[in-house]
Amino acid sequence: MNLTSSGMVKVVALAVLFGALTALARAQDAHALVGPWHGSIEIPPNISLRMQVDFKQSESGLGAEIRVPEQTDAALPLDNVRAEGENIHMEFAAGIGRATYDGTLKDGVISGTFLQNGMRGTFRLERGALPQPEVKPLPGRHEEVRIKAGEIELAGTFSVPESTGPFAAVLCITGSGAQNRDEEVAGFAFFRELARFLLGEGVAVLRCDDRGIGASTGSALTVTTHTNTDDMEAAFRWLLARKEVDPLRAGLVGHSEGGVIAPLLAGRISSTGFLVLLAPSCVKGDELLFRQGELLLKAGGGTKAMAVAKKKMQAALFHWMRTGDGRAEVDALVGEEALAARKNMPESLRGATEEEFVVQYLKRALAQCDSPWMRAFIDHDPAPALRAVQCPTLALFGARDLQVPPSQNRPALEAAFVGKEALLRVVTVPKANHLFQSALTGGVHEYTSLKKEFAPGVFDELGAFLRARTAPQGK
Repeated sequence: MNLTSSGMVKVVALAVLFGALTALARAQDAHALVGPWHGSIEIPPNISLRMQVDFKQSESGLGAEIRVPEQTDAALPLDNVRAEGENIHMEFAAGIGRATYDGTLKDGVISGTFLQNGMRGTFRLERGALPQPEVKPLPGRHEEVRIKAGEIELAGTFSVPESTGPFAAVLCITGSGAQNRDEEVAGFAFFRELARFLLGEGVAVLRCDDRGIGASTGSALTVTTHTNTDDMEAAFRWLLARKEVDPLRAGLVGHSEGGVIAPLLAGRISSTGFLVLLAPSCVKGDELLFRQGELLLKAGGGTKAMAVAKKKMQAALFHWMRTGDGRAEVDALVGEEALAARKNMPESLRGATEEEFVVQYLKRALAQCDSPWMRAFIDHDPAPALRAVQCPTLALFGARDLQVPPSQNRPALEAAFVGKEALLRVVTVPKANHLFQSALTGGVHEYTSLKKEFAPGVFDELGAFLRARTAPQGK
């Protein structure tokens, strides 16, 4: 077909017009999304996570941020965000593998599929911000504070009872991972609810965001148990200097890794009045992780053979972390575990090809291990600090805790207090998991579905211990 110059001009003009209309349509599609959307991610068989996505339009195009309260209170950036007609695409780069969201907008609802590291699920969003659960205000008076800790600043909340001080006081020390001052896990604000109880008992409370988390400065990527101890030392010295606090009636409450840090800190500050250790790890880090891996695998339906293979893989990983040697063995053993895991997954959940699945599985394993915190943790032994404790100590374990199992850690704790047994009270709380919620199995997968409250007996033990040690002298 021959075109005249006039015809060519018309074709070019139509092409330019079509391109402009297409760009305009995409801009209109994006504009229609701007603002908050809320809903959930559902991953079979029983994982449900609330989420909020905030779409934003800028000169560079459509962008978005995602917030998953059960995992973090931070808003995290999404990338490769596209809106074309009713089709919506979003991605999130995470250490365990890139997550993709592909959905369609219909009747005011975005719904579609979620895929990450071989896990496949669905998601659903509707317009509007994620409804905030009604939170009963804490009793007492509250002050937002900033505490200098070396080159960083910790942000926190200092709370005192309504009555007249000076008060007994505690510093709350969070467990491992990036934790805010409430140590909120799967919607359960562990330290906020603990503070509610403590304030009712007439005890002042200091809670801080971890380094690099929330309003605290610094980087969360370089922390170790020892840098966390340094930070908490600064926080405890700040607390002891407050005029509202009686320094002779001040102590430490540590959960999980916080239960490792508290004895270390008591060794630095001899005036520490008491310790409350909640699910404290009391054995070397590698020993804990071997046992933890076995129990969590069993809870997920794994066989004894799988547990043996898991421990062999962990041992290879730990050797590589310590020496830099044996990477080929790590790749082979992680690859075997990945293939076994994929084989046991329903076909509909496998998502990636076999090769892609193994690559992502290995990336996830290495990302979890290759950090300053993990490298230090596997060789840290809590026993010396526990043996050095010279103040009254209450330790609580959860009978169904699979992360710090009492069968392994309680005997180690009691052995550290031989010769000073009068200082220690140890209680295993029936049916309690690692967060001291009443649980069915103690598996992590249950966290989102459990009541956001402490199991019976926790506050009874804690209250009796504190009343005996924090009552003003002469009363």
